[in-house]
Amino acid sequence: MHHNIAESLINFNGKLTKVCCSENTPPEGAYQVNFNRLEVILDGEYDLVVDARTGEKKLQLQQGEMVYIPSNAWSKPTWENGCKMLSILFSKHQIGFSFVHFETGNGFVEVQKYAMPLPLPWQ
Repeated sequence: MHHNIAESLINFNGKLTKVCCSENTPPEGAYQVNFNRLEVILDGEYDLVVDARTGEKKLQLQQGEMVYIPSNAWSKPTWENGCKMLSILFSKHQIGFSFVHFETGNGFVEVQKYAMPLPLPWQ
């Protein structure tokens, strides 16, 4: 099985629903990186706990929604429901793409990761 990431993005017509902050200590098992992330929900429901001004906040994102997680902020997926999602990672030296297809009961069905160095070759 191989998911076409470009096709999913061409057909995507979503909205940015949440922006997190980077003010609190991450819980065990959380993802925290020193670059910005945009997580795009392509199908299903993506449940996660994020860093919020008031501590932790649980988000339930549906198909067509996105969450922006700034540098050094943390997020912790719960993997309670099946989803297909694309994380776009913005670092100083590269842009990364991470596609994840997770199914309840089957776990991670497909994971694809790509990175493009900056500056981009066509610039």
